[in-house]
Amino acid sequence: MLSNGPGQNATRQAAAHRTRPSYFLSLLTRSVAGLLLCVAVGAYAEGVRCPVGDIVVVDAAPADVDMVCGAAAETTAYMEALGLRATRPVTKFYLVNTIGHAHFSSSIGAYDAAADRIEILNYDAALKLMPARPAFGVTMNQALYRSFVVHEIAHATANPNFAHPPAGPAHEYIAYTVQLALMDPALRAQVLSNVPAQAFDRLSEVGDYLLMLDPNRFAVMSYRHFVRPENGAIAFEHLLTGDF
Repeated sequence: MLSNGPGQNATRQAAAHRTRPSYFLSLLTRSVAGLLLCVAVGAYAEGVRCPVGDIVVVDAAPADVDMVCGAAAETTAYMEALGLRATRPVTKFYLVNTIGHAHFSSSIGAYDAAADRIEILNYDAALKLMPARPAFGVTMNQALYRSFVVHEIAHATANPNFAHPPAGPAHEYIAYTVQLALMDPALRAQVLSNVPAQAFDRLSEVGDYLLMLDPNRFAVMSYRHFVRPENGAIAFEHLLTGDF
């Protein structure tokens, strides 16, 4: 065994002196990294923000997040092409077992404009509801379910584009039209076949009575009116400005 002479002790003390700041710097770096990680986790604890559409999906499975974010991207692109802009704050999107109170609601979803919040029944809950209240006479399936996600996102996108506090029927005309327009073509053909209804002759016919009495018929009449060559984006413009 080698003895520790005076020279060796001095060398070790110098090495320890040089190492100590590096050690504490390493500890500090790890502490800051840990703090930043905690902040990042907290920022995402309330949900996952979709890349397009300003939607935050709260407490949902990855597959549901992908479905909602895909619907948000498609809905946003379609509505922006028609002159509507997604200028609202971030909208929180919840998959729930029951629907709470909201301003604009479909059979399985609801958009609360005041809270900027969307609620959609989760798929299992929607399956249980549909035999009692079938939408468009169609058995619930993934394509139909996604179309209602589109419907509620269309509400959220349209809402800040209204020049005045929007009337419910005008809001629903836009949401149902976007829902049917972005449906799988085979599903849309089935819906149009199941719901015998012609187009509205004019926007002044878009009202509360039919919407409350038969929302399926209201939806189809809105879509058929919208796709007429003379309507389309112009119909949306009239509804948004209240000029109808």
